[in-house]
Amino acid sequence: MSTDADTDDKPPGFLDAVTERFADVRVRGLLFAGLGGLAMLFVVMFERGADVGGLLIAVLGAAGLVLGWRASPAFVLLILLYFLVFPYGLPPPEEDPFELEYGTFRVADVLMAAALVMYLSAHYRLLGITRLAMPNEPGGFGHKTSPRTRPADLIRKGELLRTFTLTAVVVLVGQIVWAVVINLEVDTLGDSPLRFADNTGVRRDGGDLSPWRTRLVAVVGLLFFGTLFARLVFGYWRLRTMTPAEGAMLLTDAGWDETRRERVRVEGWRMWGVKRVADRVRAGKLDKGTKR
Repeated sequence: MSTDADTDDKPPGFLDAVTERFADVRVRGLLFAGLGGLAMLFVVMFERGADVGGLLIAVLGAAGLVLGWRASPAFVLLILLYFLVFPYGLPPPEEDPFELEYGTFRVADVLMAAALVMYLSAHYRLLGITRLAMPNEPGGFGHKTSPRTRPADLIRKGELLRTFTLTAVVVLVGQIVWAVVINLEVDTLGDSPLRFADNTGVRRDGGDLSPWRTRLVAVVGLLFFGTLFARLVFGYWRLRTMTPAEGAMLLTDAGWDETRRERVRVEGWRMWGVKRVADRVRAGKLDKGTKR
């Protein structure tokens, strides 16, 4: 005969777990944003002739959003990369001689990049909200405690709007960087080592690097100096927003790091002195006990 306690101990069914996971309207907003990004990816891939790849991306990405699969974004990226190289699913790759010359600020590329960024943002934000904040702990009599998830209040008002804005900024910056990369030439024998190329797909004579080497040098240089610049900007920003208590803790930690050797040496001598005095006192007590 079943009781109410036995009914409460039963784990919820699949549909009940999914419904409970997206019960809050703010969580459902993130879900719909991710599904919208996947739908746009399918449309762009279908327009490129890679309808099989678009369908795989849509199905796998939607399942990952609903079920909370951590590995689905990685598989989505791999499938997207494969079908961008092989749109029809099999080698050889499709070659377009004007791909680099007219490969910036195209509507299809902008939509695909924006959809991918939106999907990734929604997926990882959903994981951060709906997955377990802490692992389950065993309760009494072998039962597990109820799962602890993060509250939906962490999704602040206007978060989706900020995500859309950040997505647009990221896509725009990416297109600008790609336009700079494919339009640069490296002329080691010229007056200026860098110049904008007249034709991005043709190697010029003289001391120029080949197109792929030029793009490699440009990408590595932009990554290095961009990371350095971002480090300086965000490091200064972190210092500006630091509270007095955080600043004092940071200075104390820096002081300990800089004077660690000296402090260890002083502390070692102090402990040696304490031990020596203790040995003398112990030896004096033993002498007094022997005389008695």
